[in-house]
Amino acid sequence: MENEKKKMPKRRFAGFTDDWEERKAIDIAEYSKGNGYSKSDLTEVGTPIILYGRLYTKYQFAIDEVDTFATPKNNAVYSQGNEVLIPASGETAGGCKKSCVYGS
Repeated sequence: MENEKKKMPKRRFAGFTDDWEERKAIDIAEYSKGNGYSKSDLTEVGTPIILYGRLYTKYQFAIDEVDTFATPKNNAVYSQGNEVLIPASGETAGGCKKSCVYGS
């Protein structure tokens, strides 16, 4: 076994010592896509929504409070909290790399 090369990343978080396990994100998470709300859908009160553009302009890493509201649309996707939100499209090549954690 000494001659067998361990699968290990160059950098490790403290406390992690097991072999590196490579898995596809599609196999370890559930994915859904929002329903296309826009600024024109916003209301003063209603169901809290997170607009795609605000992932870039308002929220940094964590979303603690949502201050935009709309009337629910049919087949809308609602967050259950404790999720990672990732834009499905972007204005630049790196635009989809932005993500925020939403914890209700």
